[in-house]
Amino acid sequence: MNIRTFPGDAQEVWNLAKNYYIEGRSPSYVEYRGAFTFVFYHALHFVCDIVGVDSIFGLQILNSIIFAILTVVLFPYVFSIALRKKIGWLSTVVFAIIVFYFFRSYFLYPLTDFPSFTFLLAAIACIFWPKGGHVKVFICLLSAGILFSFSVMMRFSYVVAFPILLAMCYVTMKSNGITIVRGITLLSVVISVSASLMMINASSEDGNHGLLTRQLHGGMKFQKVEWNAGDSLYPGQMWFKERRGEEILRTEGMLGGGHFSVLEYFKLFLKYPMDMVTINLKHLLGGLDVIYHSVYIFDMHESRVIKSLLNYSLIFIAMVLIFLKWSDWWHDGKMMIFLVFALGIQSLSAIPFIGEVRFFMPLILTFFAMAVFDFSSGLTIVKTNRLYFSWIAFVLMYFVISSMFFESTEKVVLLNIL
Repeated sequence: MNIRTFPGDAQEVWNLAKNYYIEGRSPSYVEYRGAFTFVFYHALHFVCDIVGVDSIFGLQILNSIIFAILTVVLFPYVFSIALRKKIGWLSTVVFAIIVFYFFRSYFLYPLTDFPSFTFLLAAIACIFWPKGGHVKVFICLLSAGILFSFSVMMRFSYVVAFPILLAMCYVTMKSNGITIVRGITLLSVVISVSASLMMINASSEDGNHGLLTRQLHGGMKFQKVEWNAGDSLYPGQMWFKERRGEEILRTEGMLGGGHFSVLEYFKLFLKYPMDMVTINLKHLLGGLDVIYHSVYIFDMHESRVIKSLLNYSLIFIAMVLIFLKWSDWWHDGKMMIFLVFALGIQSLSAIPFIGEVRFFMPLILTFFAMAVFDFSSGLTIVKTNRLYFSWIAFVLMYFVISSMFFESTEKVVLLNIL
């Protein structure tokens, strides 16, 4: 694909990154994003200028490398450690193909989704790596702290994974025979490095509190949004309305204003518990429902039946593994439990907000990896417990829920479920 410009705010990010260190440049509306985003892509511009390569071509090469490292190196490695089994080349290839099939166009744009997630996974790989002397453990954990900081500085929401990573560090040190005193020293260094690097990002996150309150308010009015980048047959963006949430806001006199505090949000939870649980469950199901292979959509009527069948089936297998192998993971060192939470907690923290598939991409990839890398165990559980009917019922139920999402849009696009 010959790309010269990017749709939406991707072009603004790209331009700002190129001119990031130019004195007197104009401020940009995308600067609420992590500062490392612009440093990262500015470095790419700089390298491409030195080598004499077109920067957009350089971006495509960089994203190809990120894709390869994420799917072929990092995911198989961390899951082989957590599952205590070798991940074969066939499973790795299948996983890479599935990720490419669902998210291939994400790698065409200067986005933060996959780079930040790759830094997080690399940090976890460093935590899993040490086997040997205390010096090696120290270097690995220090590297983990730096890589995790890069992840947070690109997408601040990953900060919620920090306590889980610290717990994983503790388990790693314990398994390597490191004493409590030495362990506290190591962890304090990791925390200090991470905190120092993340503080560099603090000035870029000043507007995130207002963004948070607006997202909470928006999450009460909309289940999900898909960004139309060029389909003239569909009017504007595809907003999946949350009618019950909007009704609650109207009843409470909160519909106007565009934002409310976290405390007010929890008060609504106490007053309308079942409604709020249902609204957030729809956010989760909508976020996991990968309809398009790009953030920016040029064909809103794209057929998705095969994609959805595969997506819902992989989610079902992953959920079966979580519910029926949880006790095994708990008694087998807990690393698999830590891994699932560390990779998925950022997506879970995004549930109350206006849903976008990219916010749930870490959890989706985690489900895909579980289903593919431990497919034999999942299939055995399905056979042993005779869950075939449950599998079919889950897929059909998800199709029905997905169609209900589309019926909530301003203009029904039922072709999307055919």
